[in-house]
Amino acid sequence: MPSFAIPPKDARTIVIDTLERTSAASSTMAFRGEAAKLRRSGQVSQYLLRRLSLDAWIQALPKLSQVPANWNSYGAPPPNAKSVISAAAILKRLNPAKLMPDVIRASAEGGVAILFTGADRNRAIIETLNDGEEFILIYDLDGKNKTLNWPVDLDEQGNVLKILTGHLEGTANAIGNL
Repeated sequence: MPSFAIPPKDARTIVIDTLERTSAASSTMAFRGEAAKLRRSGQVSQYLLRRLSLDAWIQALPKLSQVPANWNSYGAPPPNAKSVISAAAILKRLNPAKLMPDVIRASAEGGVAILFTGADRNRAIIETLNDGEEFILIYDLDGKNKTLNWPVDLDEQGNVLKILTGHLEGTANAIGNL
C-alpha cells in the first residue's frame, strides 16, 4: 500500500491524510470551509466551485517538490518536476463534476499520488512517478484491485477516465471487468 508525505504547512489545498489509517487536521479544512460558505451563499455554482478547487490543487502541486528527501525514513525521494507536470496534466483532464480528488500527496515511490474515494468501498489512486511512469490503481476495501497504465493517447485517456468514474460512482465493476 502506498505511503504519502505530509506537504509543507502553507500548502492550503493539499490534504494531510494517510489512506484512512490516520488523519490529522489540515489547512485544507479552512479552504473547504471557505468553499462551503460560498456554496451556501449561492454566489457560485457547484460546478464552478469544484472547477476552482481543482485549479487550486493544480497550482499547489509544485509545493510537493518541497518535501524533503527521505521524508518517510525509507529513502523516498520528493516529486521531481516531471512528475508534478504529469500530475497537473492528468488533473486538467478530470471533469470536476464527476471526478474530484480527495487527496494529493507525495508518493513513497517518488512522484505524485492523486487519491479518490468513491461510492461505498471503492477507491483509486493515480500516480505519476519521477521516472515517467503513470498508472491508476483501482481498488476496494475488500482487497480487490486492478492496475491500469495511464495511456498517452487522449481518446484512450478518456476511456480510462470513464472506467475510473464508473468505479468511483459504483455504477461499474471496473475491477472484475478488466
